[in-house]
Amino acid sequence: MIAMNHGLVPENFSAPWLIEQLRHRAESEGLWRVREIAKGKTIFGPETDCRDVFLLLNGLVKLSYLSAGGSETIKSFIFDQGIFAREQGGLDFGACAIEGSDLVQLPQAWVLRQISESNELQRGYAQFIDWIRLRKAEREQSLLCLTPLERLLHFRETEPDLADRLPQGDIARYLGVTPIAYSRIKRRIDRQTAAMKPTVTAWFR
Repeated sequence: MIAMNHGLVPENFSAPWLIEQLRHRAESEGLWRVREIAKGKTIFGPETDCRDVFLLLNGLVKLSYLSAGGSETIKSFIFDQGIFAREQGGLDFGACAIEGSDLVQLPQAWVLRQISESNELQRGYAQFIDWIRLRKAEREQSLLCLTPLERLLHFRETEPDLADRLPQGDIARYLGVTPIAYSRIKRRIDRQTAAMKPTVTAWFR
């Protein structure tokens, strides 16, 4: 359940839809507790044994890996409304709030039981996971087949609102380039954009 998931799936089975379905069930069992996470605060670290499911109600969170040397590789961003959790058998990553965020943390076993007991939730969850897999495949293809310049242009085109909210260093790490290389690419794009703008001459009397 990992991706930039803020609801860009069929309306009935989007992340907001799944969150709402789980909210009704969690409230009835006293499990719905909203946590306020301040900007820059760690939700859980790569070394933390955390297997819960997190429902982001608003805000912006990044999921990232840390190498043995301490360098960060960003896996994905979750923003506005989304769902994220560690996959069984997958590499452990950390989660950090880029903006002040509100989220709910639910036991993974409880969430899986709710899905298994509801045909509607099963269908919604299956379609949501299919969308997540598609996003992951698109990201892998981008990293393997596109140049850094093409990756940045694609990111700006497909996620314009997110691009405006992220620190430039995080965009660089997500695109798989150094911050210095990102700055050079960005300047190149800005110069090309400026050159394409029509020149307007104003006459004043």
